[in-house]
Order: sequence, then structure tokens, then C-alpha cells
Amino acid sequence: MTMESLHEAWLTMGRAFLAAALLATVPAALGVYVVLRRVVFVGIALAEFSAVGIALALSFALPPGLLAPAFALGGVLLLSQAAGRSVLPRDSIVGLSYVTAGAAAILVLKHFGQASGEELKALMWGSLIFADAADVKLLALALAVAGLPLALFSRQLLFTGFDPEMAAASGYRVRWWDLLFFGVLGLVAAAATRVAGVLVTFGFLVLPAAAALQLARSLRRAVILAVVFGLLSAALGSLLSLQLDSPTGPMIVACSFVLFALASLVRLIARIS
Repeated sequence: MTMESLHEAWLTMGRAFLAAALLATVPAALGVYVVLRRVVFVGIALAEFSAVGIALALSFALPPGLLAPAFALGGVLLLSQAAGRSVLPRDSIVGLSYVTAGAAAILVLKHFGQASGEELKALMWGSLIFADAADVKLLALALAVAGLPLALFSRQLLFTGFDPEMAAASGYRVRWWDLLFFGVLGLVAAAATRVAGVLVTFGFLVLPAAAALQLARSLRRAVILAVVFGLLSAALGSLLSLQLDSPTGPMIVACSFVLFALASLVRLIARIS
């Protein structure tokens, strides 16, 4: 291997790790609210809506940076409207949306884009290793925009989602706060899915937060721990994928699950002792 190719390999891995580290910040912190509000599957459904936009962009040479958020926003509006008017419970609507959007993304990419098996795999698992500088910059910008309302209105978003009846009685406009929360979730899902794929995005939204909530006794500590667990899984997963020549995204998810299992074990021991 020449020095030039070695340098390029290190740059590629560096960008992949930076993208993974970014995904361990706002998505992991947002995951605490997602888990506490019991809307875990809304996150993956919005990621699938984003995947439809990405599939269309890849098939027709359109900008995925615009179509992914547009379809995620469409998913937010669809789910928010349907949940209030349908006779079906919200989890059923979310499940239907997830399955339909996932199938649509694959069919669009397969039949309009003539996708190979590798492209379909990338849509699901993402391709962190192929993230270029522009991808990383766009991801950082989107997460910064999404993180601002999360930082400014964290307690309002949690209160209106966790106890909407009490929030409404206290004068909060619950519907508008819900739209803000799901708008933030949709933006994060769109930005992350474009770089990391559906399942890796879902992993960052759920596993670090679930691990943190095993140990933390306050919202602030849970958010901090979620980011720490996310960064640890990103670092360990990136390193192991390089050492074992394994896909980066799935390895990060595996490391994140191990950290969740360890946190659960610590909680169990603490309760017994």
C-alpha cells in the first residue's frame, strides 16, 4: 500500500468516525425523550419515510439533502393527523406507516433506480465508510438545527409528551409542542438516515438512551449518559470494524447493545444488593 493510499484510507476512516460521533450526540440525546415519551417506533417510521426520499433522489439524480427531510416532514404531518382522527391506535398507524414506507423505498430504488443488492443494503445499513466531507458538514448542520429547540425547550417537550392532560390543564398548547418534537425527530431521522441508513439511525435513537435510563436518576444525567454511551459505541464500533474488517454501522449497533446489556446488569446488581 502506497503512502497516498494509506493517507486516503485514514481520511476515509476519520470521516466515518466523525459522522458516527455526530450521530452519537443529538440523536442519542433525543433518544432519551423518544424512549420516555414511548414513541420509539415513530423514530424508525420517520427514518423509513426519509429512506423513500433518499431512494427517489438516488433513482432520479435529485438532491437527497432536500428530499429526505421533505419526506420526513411529510411523515410527521401524516402521523400527527392520522393519530388524532383514526379509529386505530397510534402504534398501529405507526406500524402500518413503517412497513409501507420501507417497502416503498426498496421498490422505488429497485425498479426506478435499477439498484443492486449492495445499494439496497446501503439504504438499510447506510455507508458510514463512504461519507464524504460534504455529508459530514450537512449532517453537522442538520443536527445543530435540531439540537437547538431540544436544548431550549427540553422540559416543555418532555412534560407535554409525558403527561399531555396535565400540560393542557397548565395552559400548554400540547399539539404545537408535539409538532415541534416530531419535527425535530423527523429532521434528525432524515439527516442520520442519509448518512447511516435506517437501522443504524434507529440504533442511535434507542440503544444509548435505553442504556442511560438504566443508570440515571434525572433527565439531565440521562441525556449526558446517552451521549457518552453513544460516543463509546461509535468509537468502539469504528475501531473493531477496522480491526475485524466488518461493516462499521452494524458493528456500532452491536457495541451499543453490549453497553446497554452491561448497564442493565449494573442496574440489576444494584437492585439486588
